[in-house]
Amino acid sequence: MTGEDDVTYQLYLGGEIDDEIAGELITQMAEFDEQDPTAYWNVIINSGGGDTEAGSAVAMTLRSHSERGGGNHFITTIATGRCASMATLVMQAGDHRVTDELCWWMFHEPSTVCSTEQSLTNAARDAQMLKRWNDVADTILLERTTLTIQQYRRMIKGHNLFLMGTELFDMGFVDEVR
Repeated sequence: MTGEDDVTYQLYLGGEIDDEIAGELITQMAEFDEQDPTAYWNVIINSGGGDTEAGSAVAMTLRSHSERGGGNHFITTIATGRCASMATLVMQAGDHRVTDELCWWMFHEPSTVCSTEQSLTNAARDAQMLKRWNDVADTILLERTTLTIQQYRRMIKGHNLFLMGTELFDMGFVDEVR
C-alpha cells in the first residue's frame, strides 16, 4: 500500500486504555499529523480494552485522521495478541483492518458501576446515557460488518463473545488475516 518513498508512522496501543494512554496517543497523532500531513500510519493494538470515554476519544481521533473519516492519512490498524472491549472500537477506525490469526477478540455488552449512594433518578439517567452511547458505538463497530445491530446484540447478550481470524474476516470486522 505504501510506495518506496512514503513515510509510515507507528503507534502502539498496549494494555488498558485509560485517560493517560489516550492523552499520549492523541498527542502523538497530532505530532505525526504536523510532521507529515499525508504519511501512512500503522496502529498496532494489543489491548484488553479499558475506559469508555478514553477509548472513545482514541477511536474518534484516529478516525478523524483516517481517509475514511475525512483525514489525510491511510491508517492500518493491526490487532495482535488480544483486542477486547474498547480496543475493538479503536480497530474499526482504520482504513485497513488486520488481525493476526491467533489474536483473540472479545465483545460484550456495555457495563457500568452504580453507586449505592446514587439516587434512582440519577441511576436511570446514567443507564439512558449508556444506552445512547452504546447505540452509536455499535453502529460504528458494525458499519463494515455483515451483522445487523440486532444480530450482534443477540450474540453478546449475557456473555462475552470471543472470535479469532477467519471468523472476524467472514463477519467483516477485519479486511485481512495474517
